[in-house]
Amino acid sequence: MSGNKHGKSGEDMELSWTSEELTLILKNGHLRKFPKNQIIFYAGAVCNEIYYINKGWVNIYSMTDEGKRVSVGLRSKGEFIGISEAFCRSPWQCFAQALAEVEVYAIELKNLYIILDKYPNILRKFLSLTAYRLQQANTTMLNYVCKQAPGRLAITLLNLAEKSSSKKNDKVKVSIKLTQEELAAIISTTRQSASRIINSFKKLGFIEMKGRQIQAIYPDKLRAKSVGEI
Repeated sequence: MSGNKHGKSGEDMELSWTSEELTLILKNGHLRKFPKNQIIFYAGAVCNEIYYINKGWVNIYSMTDEGKRVSVGLRSKGEFIGISEAFCRSPWQCFAQALAEVEVYAIELKNLYIILDKYPNILRKFLSLTAYRLQQANTTMLNYVCKQAPGRLAITLLNLAEKSSSKKNDKVKVSIKLTQEELAAIISTTRQSASRIINSFKKLGFIEMKGRQIQAIYPDKLRAKSVGEI
């Protein structure tokens, strides 16, 4: 198990796990596999474990009172999910859905708490990560309320780009192939609307397409779009 860095949308927050820390956390975990679109955990369900993504992409989302889905964050290999509820000892507040075939290590809370009691440095890292995720979620929810669908798609694509390791000059290759229907669900709009926005992004040079799927992203141009500069 290699160490992982939880980056951010800036340069002042970075959380790294050493291979020794990950081994301590995951050695009692159980590997589980989820096919594409399966729900990993449900809002309102009892939280009795956390998950470490070993493979694939997961969409963390909430539902509004009107029944609309709001994506809180996209998580990928090397990231933990379901951790805030573990510290609150409360039911899960969000849904987690596999966007592709996903493998996770499930760590029971009783085992996690033993590790945290014994290794305070790991506890501090989880608390830092939880606080950072809360800031991210608040910012995301505000953006989704204040921005129209094009801005929401720009933010979603920027999140994908930030998690990609395949970058050349100003272009980032997309490591997950999402359909227009899936992107529409993530940004809470119709497939037809998502299709129109994606086509406009292509014409503006924000993205590259192959067929109906996004192949590459130009983050600098999208970043300007997301803050309303163009």
